[in-house]
Formats: sequence, structure tokens, C-alpha cells
Amino acid sequence: MANRTCVNMVIHMLLIMQAWLLCECSVQFTNTSTNLRRVLLTDYDAQVRPALKTQVSLQMVLVSLNSIDTATQSMSVNCLWFTTWRDERLTWNSNQYNGTDFLALQKTEVWTPPLVVSNEMNKVGPIGQEGVPLRVFHDGKMLWIPPTRLETSCTIDISNYPFDVQACIINITGWTYATDELDLHTDPDKPITLELYSAHGEWELTHTSASLSDFNGGFNKQYRDIQYSLTFRRRWQYYGLTLLLPLILSSCLMTGVFAVPVESGEKIGYSLTVLLSFTVLLTLISDSLPAISTRTSALQIYLTLVMNLGTLITFLTTLVLWLYYQDDKKPLAHGTLLLYRVMAGCASVKPKSRTVRPQGMVLEDSDISRTTSSMNTPRTKTCSTNVSSAWSDKGGKHEVAEDVTWQDFAKCLDAFFLRVFTFIFIAVTVVFLGVMYGTYYAST
Repeated sequence: MANRTCVNMVIHMLLIMQAWLLCECSVQFTNTSTNLRRVLLTDYDAQVRPALKTQVSLQMVLVSLNSIDTATQSMSVNCLWFTTWRDERLTWNSNQYNGTDFLALQKTEVWTPPLVVSNEMNKVGPIGQEGVPLRVFHDGKMLWIPPTRLETSCTIDISNYPFDVQACIINITGWTYATDELDLHTDPDKPITLELYSAHGEWELTHTSASLSDFNGGFNKQYRDIQYSLTFRRRWQYYGLTLLLPLILSSCLMTGVFAVPVESGEKIGYSLTVLLSFTVLLTLISDSLPAISTRTSALQIYLTLVMNLGTLITFLTTLVLWLYYQDDKKPLAHGTLLLYRVMAGCASVKPKSRTVRPQGMVLEDSDISRTTSSMNTPRTKTCSTNVSSAWSDKGGKHEVAEDVTWQDFAKCLDAFFLRVFTFIFIAVTVVFLGVMYGTYYAST
């Protein structure tokens, strides 16, 4: 029992000694840091740059992409700026200060390079907030990492929307100081760091780069810009399901008006409903694109073309209805019959039987019936054979009495237009998607 008591007393004494040592070290560190700050900042002028030509190295650490707004042509990002330079006025021997090799100071206490993002849209000014400290190392090296949220202008290319690729640039310059006073540069091997970057749901980061650009700022002084380029590619899967798929399906529905029977009385209503859906889609797309005339989206061209075709289809549907309800007593002209036989062959519609008789001969109804039945042998005809037969009948010594009504002619037009416009829509859609996909994957 006595041994246990002794052990407990020893443990308590050790804990008390450890706490005292920690407290003593903390007080010693505080006193050392206070003395060091006083020594370094005495007679220090934060308005004067460290040297005649101060070299400042800048590296961008991209944290996240907030948005790329195509309507306002802007990009918003969160990033850090690893900024380093050397200030010989802030050096000390670490052995004389209990091994203290760095010190944290406020931005207002020392000189910091006035770095400005020149294409900032909200508030143009030096980067870095007042409360962001910086590190001063014993050899005079300065490390400053100010966090920033930038909204910069970005020239948007909407030509391939929604399969578009956007390249946005962040221009940063050393304000006031020329290149012979402030040598601003970046790491050529790794100007942009992506270790902290979080992937965006809509945009995929595909390429980063940086370049230096010197320009004449007047008074024979050269100034320098660092242009950080960020290339993003839009993830098209969401737009494919919510925009492109309904668009293609609506295109298919538009040609279906020619398959609706005239007797249903729904042809005009069907056509106008599909055309209205295209107008709504065009409005939705226009709201998400900038109102500029220098670039035109291929999707807008496609929608406009399809809408014009839909307007033409509505007009042709009206024409079919007008022909269908013509008076049956009004005979079809020879040119109309010729057009009927040509379209019947092209649309794979079996034409009405023809009654052939010598010129000037009049047949009784019973003779017409017998002649019609004898001529009603199925034959395979093409567009060319129908045209040639029609012309040879006209120029020969026989007359053609064809039992074709206006209703037959209107139905033939429906079948012909159905095939023609289906082919047009398929061709236009395949070309549109082929060009968009090719440009999208070529950007990789």
C-alpha cells in the first residue's frame, strides 16, 4: 500500500513539472517573439519595397469552380495565391532567438506586392484581405497565401452549345510598379496547382496554362501581366436527356402529321401543337445564351431550321386538306394526274387503275368496267417509269381515263410528304449531332 502511494506521488510530481516546463516554454516563446517583432519592425517602412528590383513569384492554387455564366459571360472561381519574395530588412539569426526560424506578421505591418486582377467584374483592387497574415522566415523569405473569390470576364463561345469548350483567362498584374521595379513571374513547370481542386458537376477542367505578357504603360515603362488560362469542357449528359432527346423526339413527331388520316379532323391541331413545342424549346435555349451576334449556336440554327420546316409542314397540311375536300365532279387536270403517278411511284403507293382507249372512242359503263378489270394487273413501277408512261400516254394515239379522285390525290400527297420530310429530318439531325460530337471529342 505504501509503495502505491509513493508511485502516485511520483506521477503527480512529474505531471506538475511537465506543466511548469510547458508554461515556461510558452512564456519564453512569447517573450522571444515579442522581442523579435520589436527588433524587426523598428524603423521598418512598409511603404517602401525591399529592393531596387524585387522579384515576386506567384503560383495559383485552384480550389473550386463556382460557375461559368454564359448569359453574363463571366467565370467565378475560388483560389489561393502562393506569393513569395525576399525582404532583406527582415532577417535574423535564429540561434539568438531560441531557434525561432519564422514569424507571423500582418499584411499592414510589412510591404506586400500590390497584385490586381485586371479583368475582375465586381470590384477591382489589390488581392488579399487585411486580416490574412503572412510568414517571415529568418533568411528574409516572405510567404503570403491570400484566399480570393474571383468573378472575371470570360469570352464565351456558344458555337457548339451544349457540347462547348470554354477557355477563360485570369489577368493579374503588379499595380504601379514597372518590370524594372517589380519582376513578376511564375513557375514555368507548374504555374497552377490542382491538389485542392474539387470537381464541378457541370464543367470538366481539361487544361491549365500560364503566360507572361509585357505591355507599354506609358512614360517608357514596361508592365507585366500573368495570364492564367483555364479550359473547361461542359458535361453534356444532363443536356442530352433534358434538351436534345426531347428535341429529336419532337422532330420525329412533326413528320407524323402526314400519317394522321384526314377524316380524323386532327391534322392541323397536331401540327400546330408540335410547332408550339419547338417554339418553347427555342425560348428556353435563348434565355441561357448571351445576346450577342458575333457567335451563333449550332443548336439555335438547328432549331430555327426545324421550326421553319414545321411551318412548311403546316402549310402543306393545309394544302392537303384543301385538296381533299375539293368537289368530286371537278376533274383532275392531266398535269395533276402526271404528278399523282410520279408521287405514287416515289411513295410506294399503288396507283389507281387506268382505262386506255383509242382517241375519240366513247365507251359504255359496262365496257369501262371490263376494260378496267383487264388493265388492273399489279406492276412494279418507279418514279422514272411513271413519268415516262404518263408522257407516252399523252403523246400517243390513246387517251387515258384514270379513276383518280381528289381524295386519292390528297392521300398520295400525305404519303409522299411523309417520306420526304422524314428523310430531311433524319439527315439534318445526323449532320448536327455528328458535327457536335466531332468537335466535342476533338477538344480532348
